Amino acid sequence: MKKFAVIDDEEHDCRTAVEALENVFPDCSVDVFHSITESLDNLDKYSLVILDVCFPNDVNGLEQLSRIVNASDYFLITSEYPEYMEDAFGYKTVGFFKKGDGQSVLEKKLSDIARKYLDNIREIQTSIGKKEVMLDKVKYMEIVRRDVVVYCDDDIVFTLRGRSLKGAASELGNMAIVNRTQALNPAHVKSIHGQAAQLFSSEEFKCSRLGMRTLKNALIERLKP
Repeated sequence: MKKFAVIDDEEHDCRTAVEALENVFPDCSVDVFHSITESLDNLDKYSLVILDVCFPNDVNGLEQLSRIVNASDYFLITSEYPEYMEDAFGYKTVGFFKKGDGQSVLEKKLSDIARKYLDNIREIQTSIGKKEVMLDKVKYMEIVRRDVVVYCDDDIVFTLRGRSLKGAASELGNMAIVNRTQALNPAHVKSIHGQAAQLFSSEEFKCSRLGMRTLKNALIERLKP
């Protein structure tokens, strides 16, 4: 179940945002906060936060974003003033909604965000509990003893117990098994040469003949529209 938050001082705008989220994501939970301060005291971990720009006492939501940035995978900025649009894109911000454009426009924007970003998130049972994993951040996985260890961007590492390499690769999406103990995310492959593949993060992996064919097919599949 996806979790969302709305941070906005206007009750009507909060209701519009909550209804839009619940229409686009029927099985979701939404927390509502009416100020940055209130949100700081109660924030959980969210897939998306809808953040207003203008709050009372000249508080600017964009200027406060750095205080709450770790609470969400993505942010949608909203304001009745379109001039804020040019400031609404950057780290983790994936869109701008102009208040007054209507709930249907917001729902369309949320659907686009879901397709481009949120559907890329999967809840996985790891050795330390359930974890929401952004699939495009997974670089590679390998068998260590009897477990599968998954390596992601930002030096994030977690362990999947009781899975085969094939099962873990399937669970985490389009992972290509390149040898008996390792699988790569084709999105992170920078180059292939001979029987080896190099990632953008510089790690290099030896591939079996079957593994190289699997990887090449996965790379071709990514190029299809």
